[in-house]
Amino acid sequence: MSYGVYLVHWPLLITLLVVQDASRAGAIEGLILIALSVRAGSLLTRYVDAPIRFSRSLALLPGRAVLVIALAVAVGVTPSLLIQSALDRQTARILAGAALNNPGAAVLLGSSSGPQDPDAPPIPLPEDIKWDWGNIDDLSCKGPYKPTDPSLAAACRQTATGEPGKVIVAVGNSRTQQMIGSYLPLAEANGYTIVSIIKSGCPLDTTTTWEGCLDWNVELRDYLVALHPAAVVTNTTQIDPGQREKRTPGVEGLIGDLTGAGIAVIGFRDAPRLPWDPPACLHERSEEQCTVPTRGMFGEAELNRGLASSVRGSGAFHPIDLTDYFCPGGECVPIIGNVHVYMDAVHPTRTYVRTIAPEVDRQLSSSGWRW
Repeated sequence: MSYGVYLVHWPLLITLLVVQDASRAGAIEGLILIALSVRAGSLLTRYVDAPIRFSRSLALLPGRAVLVIALAVAVGVTPSLLIQSALDRQTARILAGAALNNPGAAVLLGSSSGPQDPDAPPIPLPEDIKWDWGNIDDLSCKGPYKPTDPSLAAACRQTATGEPGKVIVAVGNSRTQQMIGSYLPLAEANGYTIVSIIKSGCPLDTTTTWEGCLDWNVELRDYLVALHPAAVVTNTTQIDPGQREKRTPGVEGLIGDLTGAGIAVIGFRDAPRLPWDPPACLHERSEEQCTVPTRGMFGEAELNRGLASSVRGSGAFHPIDLTDYFCPGGECVPIIGNVHVYMDAVHPTRTYVRTIAPEVDRQLSSSGWRW
């Protein structure tokens, strides 16, 4: 009977979640599901599995084993395929209404009053949130954008080639990667190519003592100077676990090197680093209970803005500060405008970051950037 229970429990569970439009079953529903699975598994064993396995007439057939396997697969797989199809349609329906029901940071920018459907679920959906990375999926770097260093070349990605001379390079760690979505639509709309070279755990710091990052960043700096893009984008402050925000070590010298070569630097103030995983927290607690105050997390805004004094030569420094859009009113809330702000404790979701693009555009324009 155990195999019968195994076959039926998953279709029953998925059916319940689809009907309830939920991401998990509650305790009572779970107990009911167990009882139904045991009963359905017993019936399946008694009226399908056993008659086939112990049928004398079927035993004489040369293909009996194949028939048994085919029936078992059909009984187990067909309902799952039908239910998965229903889930896919449900997901497509939710995403189609995202512009109206999941405005994200637009509620802070004043361009939206909130979801039109109060029952619309927040996005990314639970099954997608852990995969909501901000990486560029288009192309491996080619031509003039491909680094000569093999390690850099392996990590290099680019969007479709834009207008000549319009190139922006995003470099740093995975937290820098997650911010790409906040300017990617702006860049593409204005004919820019975006190149990203990301290494997890390696902020753009040429003073680090970790050899794996030091060699990488030295090669990366040389690549940037040789490529001479319109701008380099990176995180110019960082928040380490349990510590207050500080400037990324060595960032003053890096800004001097790049701007001295006539390259603009777009410096993002770091996003919050939280003590727990907000999506996981929301499974057990309320939004209020999963909110983190910023007390002791951020330094003064001048920490990032003041890096303009490091500019050398004809390049410029453009500071971006999105603190108020991650933690409005000093509270880092898990959901804003019906969009999950964080995919885990240290990375904002690509979905939410994209909704901040109008504010990034405003701050860039205020600092003198011209698309």
